[in-house]
Amino acid sequence: IEIDLKKDKFIDDSFRKLHSSEAAFDLLMNMQKLQNVEAIKDVNQKYRDILNRFNMEIESIYGIFIKEKDSPPITKNLPKTAGAIAWSRSLLQRIMRPWKKFQKVPELVILSKTESVLNMSKKTDAKEKIFIEYERSLFKDWASTCELISIEHLKSFIIKKKNNRIVCNFNPELSQIIEETKYLDKLGFVVPEVALNVILQS
Repeated sequence: IEIDLKKDKFIDDSFRKLHSSEAAFDLLMNMQKLQNVEAIKDVNQKYRDILNRFNMEIESIYGIFIKEKDSPPITKNLPKTAGAIAWSRSLLQRIMRPWKKFQKVPELVILSKTESVLNMSKKTDAKEKIFIEYERSLFKDWASTCELISIEHLKSFIIKKKNNRIVCNFNPELSQIIEETKYLDKLGFVVPEVALNVILQS
């Protein structure tokens, strides 16, 4: 009995110290692999605690998105649009990765039929749509600007003669388009044909 009490205390203490619902979920999954579900004290309550914590995390992550979406922190080596989209995706992943894990566990599937979890599911879907629309809007704006800039600057010769010397006449804005195109392509976007033409002429 004393060993069981120590084991329960260890699990409870570990559970409380974890910084995220996903980490708590992973701990519980690992514990269940080592022993029967019935051997873990209050396992259903622990699942509820995980979902409650996840619900708070959704609001916290979404709050960061709303606060910073107009001027997001961008990784140093990324251009503006691709960087903003990568930032947005990293936030969305923090919501969707644990949520997809939760949906594979029978105990949580049963809990998902309760009204509170159904509401959480709707909230998660709604937030995902907002993030995706943000991405699409950023890409659409970039594609429009890209086309205007490319058409304007590609009218000029890229190589020209100046003071009896051959110099490069490649506008810096075209260099930015090349960088964006490379990264947006890696992120899975179908870049405009005009952007590919810029790369071919660079």
